[in-house]
Amino acid sequence: MDYQKVANQEMTVDEFMAGLEAAREAIQPTINLMVESLAVESERGMALAGAAFLDEALDGLLKAYFQFSVGYTGFPDGGRHQTILKEFAGPSGPLGTFANRAKMAYMLNLIKSDTLKDLLTIGKIRNKFAHILRISSFGDTEVVDLANNLQTSDDGSASGFKTHPHRQSQTQFLTSVGSIGMTLLAYALLQERGFPIHELSL
Repeated sequence: MDYQKVANQEMTVDEFMAGLEAAREAIQPTINLMVESLAVESERGMALAGAAFLDEALDGLLKAYFQFSVGYTGFPDGGRHQTILKEFAGPSGPLGTFANRAKMAYMLNLIKSDTLKDLLTIGKIRNKFAHILRISSFGDTEVVDLANNLQTSDDGSASGFKTHPHRQSQTQFLTSVGSIGMTLLAYALLQERGFPIHELSL
């Protein structure tokens, strides 16, 4: 599929959506591995690893945008460009935190406002598990309250999750991680193939 044709308005949205579905299919094995990895974790481990997975996916999406999107290719000093990009995304850089990466993706129109809200909520859930020793379960009131705010619907990408029958908050968290992760990875792949995702506002 020639994604550049979409950018040049030589391809219909339906044709592009078919390409997006192909990208999602290409990403599914990665999501499956993530599901298998989280399945053996404790609830605390699930929260930390799930957020870490999305953090890496955000990092990949932003790097793909800056490297491949229209207007950022063809730098005369490509090496310097790469160096600055790494500094920006490094631990002490402006894109060095999960929240900042999510906000930047939103400001660049790479994700919707609802996705941004869910990413920030997932970050808060991660922080609860990471910094409050007494919180070790998705049944904790503070975690439940946060998870109830998650709006991402189940797209089937994380169907392999097996959660506690009374842990709706855990199910919603993992569903959100799977669905958002699939979207971020697919969008990054499309950026690499030459289509400016930020112009479509999916």
